[in-house]
Amino acid sequence: MILAEGALSDTSMIVMMLVAAAVLFLLEVCTPSFGILASMGVAAMGMAIYYAFRI
Repeated sequence: MILAEGALSDTSMIVMMLVAAAVLFLLEVCTPSFGILASMGVAAMGMAIYYAFRI
């Protein structure tokens, strides 16, 4: 049960990171002035990919 909850929390964290990265990417496309946010989104996506392959 603990393992299942841990996997579920990891999966939900990955989904949240991907959603945040997608939103920041759309902000970057709409307004080029959000360069810092886009770089944060890329970092979040990289972390999500790292967690996905870590499981």
